[in-house]
Amino acid sequence: MTDKVEDIITTVVFSALTLVCLALTAVLIKELIAPEPKVEIIHEAPAPAPDTLTEWQQLQLALILTESKGDATAVGKNNDYGILQITPIFVAEANRISGMAYTHEDAFDIDKSLQMFSIVHDYYNPDHDIAKAIKVHNPGSSGYAYRQNLELIRNMEAARKAVKGL
Repeated sequence: MTDKVEDIITTVVFSALTLVCLALTAVLIKELIAPEPKVEIIHEAPAPAPDTLTEWQQLQLALILTESKGDATAVGKNNDYGILQITPIFVAEANRISGMAYTHEDAFDIDKSLQMFSIVHDYYNPDHDIAKAIKVHNPGSSGYAYRQNLELIRNMEAARKAVKGL
């Protein structure tokens, strides 16, 4: 290499190092003038998934399967929305019990649907009685379709446990 090329490389490297030093100095000065609050983040391991669904979870799945086949965008013929086919009356009751301000459109949000479901059922059916839950969810229904789907889900759970035990 010629001396001129070496001088250019040395100048570029020196300039780059100078810029890095200036940037680090600026960061340190910023920290001294206005330090960012130190937040300790604690990562906890997620709880292990249960090996089986509870009877209450099985009922919720049966209701979802019966009402919407799991379609969060489902709209029923009686102004009922979402995975649980929630009506404006159900929303109003969840709001009355909880003091929240859910809207009927919130029924399209799976998490909010399940929250409203829990609010109403925990209030009217704190023991999570299955027969009572069916009546609370849909007072005008005989519950036949719910029971059929609940039986299907129970059978699937039993099969899953049997396969897991092999």
